[in-house]
Amino acid sequence: MKWRAPIDSFNKEGILCTRRFRYCGDIAPYWGDKGKECMFAKWVARNNSTRYYEGRRKGKERLTQIAYPCGKIELYTGPRGEERLVKIRYPDKCVEYYYGARGRERALYACTKEEDDAMHSDDETPIEWQPQLTAEQYQQRDRLRQAVIERRQGTLREALKTCTNVRELTGCRVPYEEAHDILMENATNALKGKIEAIKHRITGDEYAELTGALEAYMALVPPL
Repeated sequence: MKWRAPIDSFNKEGILCTRRFRYCGDIAPYWGDKGKECMFAKWVARNNSTRYYEGRRKGKERLTQIAYPCGKIELYTGPRGEERLVKIRYPDKCVEYYYGARGRERALYACTKEEDDAMHSDDETPIEWQPQLTAEQYQQRDRLRQAVIERRQGTLREALKTCTNVRELTGCRVPYEEAHDILMENATNALKGKIEAIKHRITGDEYAELTGALEAYMALVPPL
């Protein structure tokens, strides 16, 4: 099919306001100074969804969110061309977090909106905006947080076995300390496995020396 140029609409100053793509029917509004207009959204005709973008440089806008008519919202992170799915909010208040590189995202864990709110760190909110909770409310928040942490332990451990870049967990509300502890455990187990694999080729004293050295080293590594 022959490519057809989009239809652009300008204001009286000659600034691009909207662009309509004739081959698919998508419509994208723009903002910015003349010649530096940036796309900040796009209505997609085929599924009636709306894509939202961020970026102050023309042609460098990055996808941050896709909203569907049913109420489902997908959130993305990463530079233009490398945006990856990190979170989905469903109309029933269920929230799913994803990890992995673009195109290979996998679900890490799911939680309710109430649990998701509880996982929000106070460090992310200015102290004057933090809610004043009662002792009972703090206990309830801690119970919700612990429920999410326990639920995601299995999938998080599996993810960290193959995850080559912990930044792939960015946006999943997994504290670095939690990932660090699991990575240290994985490394220790891997070293123990290698020592066990050569046990038959070394003397008992050498085996004891290796295992002792490993335990001593791990004892020196402070928890975060």
